Amino acid sequence: MILVIFAYVLYIAANIRPLPEFMYISAALVGLAAAPLWTAQALYINRIGRYHAQHKCQTAEVSVGLF
Repeated sequence: MILVIFAYVLYIAANIRPLPEFMYISAALVGLAAAPLWTAQALYINRIGRYHAQHKCQTAEVSVGLF
């Protein structure tokens, strides 16, 4: 998580001071770092949807669809 945040900070800094080399490198790092973040987000939403389904006596598909 710290590495992902670091990649986004570099990307923001590259857009404040726009040098092409720095922008390309930071954009590539954000592209590589964002994939695990998106996967973690999907896993989290799936888990809270299943937890909600257990407590509301619904199917998991319905509850995950709400989130």
